[in-house]
Amino acid sequence: MVAESGRAGRRSRLLPARLVVCFVPAMYLFFGQGYEEVARLLGEEIGAGRRS
Repeated sequence: MVAESGRAGRRSRLLPARLVVCFVPAMYLFFGQGYEEVARLLGEEIGAGRRS
């Protein structure tokens, strides 16, 4: 139904929704770290998973 309305995927965000689902718990796990540091750590883990 969403695709039929032509509204799917029109928003442009810095982080895709799938990454936000990972980023929010990562912010909890790395409490006290800044957003940039959490993003860096999360990016390293995602990159490591792709290399395996």
